[in-house]
Amino acid sequence: MNKAQVIIDNTPSMPIDLKQSLQEQAKTADKIQVVIGSGVKAIIVDSIGPSFCAKRAIEYCCQEGASLMLFSERTGCLNELSYETITFYLAQNSTVQSVHLLAGVNLQQTVISSAEGVGAAASISVVPILWDEQKLSLLLTQNHSASQTSSIVNLYGAISGKAQLHENAKTDIGAQLKEICAKQKSSIMMLSPQARVLTSPQLAVQSRQISATHGAAVGSFDSSILYYAQLRGIPLQVAKSIYLQGFLLQWADDAYRNEIYALAKRSISQALNQIS
Repeated sequence: MNKAQVIIDNTPSMPIDLKQSLQEQAKTADKIQVVIGSGVKAIIVDSIGPSFCAKRAIEYCCQEGASLMLFSERTGCLNELSYETITFYLAQNSTVQSVHLLAGVNLQQTVISSAEGVGAAASISVVPILWDEQKLSLLLTQNHSASQTSSIVNLYGAISGKAQLHENAKTDIGAQLKEICAKQKSSIMMLSPQARVLTSPQLAVQSRQISATHGAAVGSFDSSILYYAQLRGIPLQVAKSIYLQGFLLQWADDAYRNEIYALAKRSISQALNQIS
């Protein structure tokens, strides 16, 4: 196994391009560890196309009081199914906000947030956009092993053509924990009758003093909204494009109004051009 490591021990003034930080290691590494030091605030961009290796694991280790904002982008149709695991380890009072765009890929991806210290908080948003006959399998896991921790996992996707999306979302809360808040939601737009979606939310809770919710919804355009837009002189295809972009950007709130939001919005617009 080829390993690579990036250590961030000072708050950078600009977003970090993970591929540039790894340099030549990025081409061959199948296990990457990124360590964000205590009290460090970092913004990381990890944007790659179909050239990454067929099996890859990335670990983001947030030490005490660290803050990570991540934009992870996977684009390009791979000929064969690739595998990737992304894990966030959160120490005491550390936070993660991440956005994962998966556009036009054949991929099996696992995203794990592991809240291991008191006060740890994770907010993870996954945006799959698929067309043609692409296949995407997602395993989204929220692990809580410390009290007073929180995690949010949101999925907003658009599936067209004969693409397939399989999603398993699991929330695992350990025994004898208190003041846990865990939320999981999946909302998927079906843009073709041939597209297929299978979603399975799960809760595994061993403590009582917690708040945990999960849910999934699959649907298509709201015809009344499109009709209203056309009454205001907006062409149907333009209205659909605006509708889709707004739908896929629902994860964004004031906390995301930064470099990550700008990158994600531009990349989502580019991906939607493939299915319009």
